[in-house]
This record gives sequence, structure tokens and C-alpha cells, in this order.
Amino acid sequence: MKRILALFAACVPALGCSCLLAPNPCSAMRGSSLVFVARVLDEGEERYGGRPARVRILERLRNVPDGLTEVDVDNSPGSSCFVPLYEGVDYVLSANPSRERSNLLHISTCAGNFKVQGKRYLLDALRNMAAGGPSRIVGTVHNSTTLDYGPVVSGARVVATSGKARYEAVSDAGGGYQMFNVTPGRYQVQVSKPGFIEDAKFNQRFDAYSVDPRELTYLPAHRREEGGVVVMPNACSLWDVKLDSDALLTGSVQYPSGSPAPGVVVEVFLADVRTAVARFFDRLKSGPGKYDIPIIKATTDAAGRYTIRKLYAGDFALSLDPTPLGARANGFAKTAPPSRRRIHLEEGEQREGVDLVFEKPRSWWTLW
Repeated sequence: MKRILALFAACVPALGCSCLLAPNPCSAMRGSSLVFVARVLDEGEERYGGRPARVRILERLRNVPDGLTEVDVDNSPGSSCFVPLYEGVDYVLSANPSRERSNLLHISTCAGNFKVQGKRYLLDALRNMAAGGPSRIVGTVHNSTTLDYGPVVSGARVVATSGKARYEAVSDAGGGYQMFNVTPGRYQVQVSKPGFIEDAKFNQRFDAYSVDPRELTYLPAHRREEGGVVVMPNACSLWDVKLDSDALLTGSVQYPSGSPAPGVVVEVFLADVRTAVARFFDRLKSGPGKYDIPIIKATTDAAGRYTIRKLYAGDFALSLDPTPLGARANGFAKTAPPSRRRIHLEEGEQREGVDLVFEKPRSWWTLW
């Protein structure tokens, strides 16, 4: 029984951080939480049971008592739900009062808290909502080809349509966009920019009103008209969208004799310094890591040609895998990492003629 209780206790932080029905900043403005702009005076301690952070309230957006100016913030130190707050930085926080202390607020990693810097368009939308202004659609245009959710796309054209209603915006330097005076309803949102392909599956997901945009409900292609963002009266609706970079790489694969190599797999790996360092430490910890997994693959056609799309600006390494052909029996093995061909691509670049040739398997006596 003790072991079961210990296991349950270990799982509680993870369960507590589930963002399945967590509010985003816009939906938090419709709830009972205290929403405000604050500057961090003391970061607190990250260790379990450590000192809470302390903030000064700069602007009240919703449900904040007039007399509340400085307050301690429990940001779950020492747990998987820890919310880092940095001294001197301004945040928009969504918090709930503590039942134990009068001058303590609790915040959650899933509550839609964000730094003001780079997100002023979102803060402006919250201010407009607090003042009862007309509805807005706001969000960020992300580059979904890259490995994380962070990189953004500026200068993208975002269009929201619902029947005859149509609204347009262009993403700013931080990837942010906003649409003003939007009539309430459900809108299909599309985004475009030369050198990119729209991620329609993400952009036309189902809006569950209060679900965080990271918690997705995808719809099959024939039902995507049921997806899109729901705009409520006198409210802001947060709707992040994604584009895939469309750098293009084409070439051919040949055997050393010069004959084409059909049906083999061209693999693309990350090859920049950051991921090379990450790969090194991954190997130290647990052998080959996730950076040794190709990010994209293509198979050569009957003439040995291949085409790879949806690449982004960066450094890559190309390798060949003849395994699907059983080509190992013909004396050719999967190319070893030292023989990978390295290339650099700019955003949206169309690179042609990247030709590859199988090499004989390397062994310790042929390395020199």
C-alpha cells in the first residue's frame, strides 16, 4: 500500500499540469480568475517548498481588488508544474487566491500566463475585452517545420472568413497578428506567405472554446469546415496558426558505376552546431539520441531522382539507406555518418542538383 501511495504522489504533479481544459489568456478573461499585468520583484526559489515569487501589480484587467498592489505568487516551486518568473520582467498573469494566506496567489503553468514583451498585441486585445470593446481575433504565426513551437513567421497574410464576413491581417516581426471589430461567429482561418505551405490540419482544428491552442482536436479533411475559431461577443479569441517552410531539395542517387539507384531512401538529418552538441550529450547519456533520427525522408524514383520539401533555413546532412532494396547484398551499406553530405539552405530556397553516390561500406582498415 505504501508503494501505491508513493506512486500516486509522484504522479500528482504531472496530472495537475494537464492542460486539457486549461484557459488561454482570452478565455481566462471570462472566468473567475484574477487577471493582471505584473512586474516580478523577486523570482523566489525553485526548490520544493521554496520561497514564492513576489510581484507588483501594474495594471488590473479582471477581478483584481483595488487595494492589491504587491503580492506573493505561488508558482509551484520544486514541481513539474513550476512556472519560472524572472526579476524585472513584466507578465500577464491569471491567478487564483490562496485559501491559506490572504496575500498569496496561485498560478498554473497551463493558465495562459505570458511575457508582455513581444506579445503586446495580445495584451491590447485583453485590454479591449476588459473595456467591453468589439471582438478581436489574435494569434501568432508559427513555423511548424522546425522542431519546437517557438519559431515565428513575420509578414504572413492571415485571412479569417465566415460566410460573407472576411477579415485580414499581416503578422508582425514577432509573428503576432490581430483582427479588429470581428462579428461573432465561427471563422475559418488561413495563412499564406511565399516560400511556405499552410498547415491546414492545425489551422482548421476544432475550437473547444476554452481549450489551450496546444491541446488540439484535429478534424478529417472533409470536416474541416466544422473547425476554426469561435468568436464570442465583446471578447478576444486566441488562434495560433502554422506554416511549413517550403525550401526544396532535388537531386539524384547513383551507384559508383554511374547507373541510377531507384527505390532507395534519402534521409535528412540536422547538422547545425546546436544539435551536434545536443547529439553529443545524448550519446553520453544513453547512446544514439533523437538527433540521430532523420527529420524527413524521400525515396528515389525509377530514374534515381528524389525531391524533398518542407525544409527550413539551416544546416543539414544527407545520408542514403538502401535497406528497402536489400542492396546490402550487393555490397552497399547504409552510409556512415562521416560520409554524409552537408548542405546549408536559406528560407524558401529551391536547391537543385544535389546528387549523391553510394560508397562502399567503411571498416576500420579503410578509414585511412
